[in-house]
Amino acid sequence: MARMLEEVGVVAIHVSAYAPQKRGALVRFAEAVKSVVNIPVIAVGRIDPVLGEKVLAEGKADLIAIGRGLIADPYLPQKAAEGRLEDISPCIACGRCLAGNSERVGVSCLVNPALGKEREYTIEPAAKPKKVLVIGGGPAGMEAARVAALRGHQAGCWKK
Repeated sequence: MARMLEEVGVVAIHVSAYAPQKRGALVRFAEAVKSVVNIPVIAVGRIDPVLGEKVLAEGKADLIAIGRGLIADPYLPQKAAEGRLEDISPCIACGRCLAGNSERVGVSCLVNPALGKEREYTIEPAAKPKKVLVIGGGPAGMEAARVAALRGHQAGCWKK
């Protein structure tokens, strides 16, 4: 099929499949397509910047597509370009974005609570910075501490 698409003038092939998957699980399919065509092949499938660079360096694909990773962190490309990989909020593959879309209630993200509400959820400096105690270290607790710190509060836990 890939060869036939190339013959009729397709200029690139985006290799994807809908299935729960491990990071990079679909790369092998992109690599297989790339081995039989002379047009760019695009790999996808929970590929983070480090894995993406490896896939490109090994010649398994010509381009990397990132979908849900950009929902989780729209600044992913900028952070990767600046070498701030530890600052990227990764997609945790929870499927919330897909479920919201299929349920027609709108796309949402457990990692990016501001998704679709960016104008409402602007982070402004606090008028009076405070000490903020965050209880719980899960995604919600980490996001609460992050936003508190961005607003100028001192977030953390203290001993008596």
